[in-house]
Amino acid sequence: MAADPPAILEGYGPAGFRISGTVHRLGVLLLPGGAHPLNAGALDAIQPSDLAPLAAEAGAYDLLIVGCGAKALPAPSILRDACRSAKAALELLETGAACRTYGLLQSERRRVGALLFPL
Repeated sequence: MAADPPAILEGYGPAGFRISGTVHRLGVLLLPGGAHPLNAGALDAIQPSDLAPLAAEAGAYDLLIVGCGAKALPAPSILRDACRSAKAALELLETGAACRTYGLLQSERRRVGALLFPL
């Protein structure tokens, strides 16, 4: 049986993200297994439960790109710990740069995920 296609980031802006035809107004976690909407609208509001898919898909991605909003921020300890446990590298960027980088790496079929927050 063929695997489901990855979630495709079609657009982003201050109002959120369009992913495979669905609009997400808050944060969203994109992993090889699909899109996971978050209840958090900013990096400093994430909870451990928001990051559970990182552990569930550990080994399916090597890099997690984080779009922090209007500017890059330091990673909270729960995010650093989750990536460390999943053996994935972590890169924090402004959301626009994160979206462009994620799209490029995904088009190259790299093992990449993204945690994105609106601008």
